[in-house]
Amino acid sequence: VILMAIMSAPQNKEFITFLSDGKSFIIVHPGALAKIVLPIHFEENVPTFDQFLNLLAIWGFEVIKDPQFPRVNVYKHPLFRRGEWESCLQMKLPDPNDQQVVNEV
Repeated sequence: VILMAIMSAPQNKEFITFLSDGKSFIIVHPGALAKIVLPIHFEENVPTFDQFLNLLAIWGFEVIKDPQFPRVNVYKHPLFRRGEWESCLQMKLPDPNDQQVVNEV
């Protein structure tokens, strides 16, 4: 929900923004995002930029390559779409006890 709030605030579009498809986003200015935006939305335990990226991974966001944006990572999650708060609320952290262990022989 915090990420949707960040993405929905017009003043943050210069730092982090949805792409035209509304299903993926890019981080335009990582340093400014970490210094200006994250402290506003994470009042306690403000993450560093690397910690923020780790949070995205934990929540299941994928990094995809988009030919329109070859120099930046594009982030995507099936339940995270522009303006779809209800879908966003369905996102859940993975249960660490529910991971399948695959043994390679």
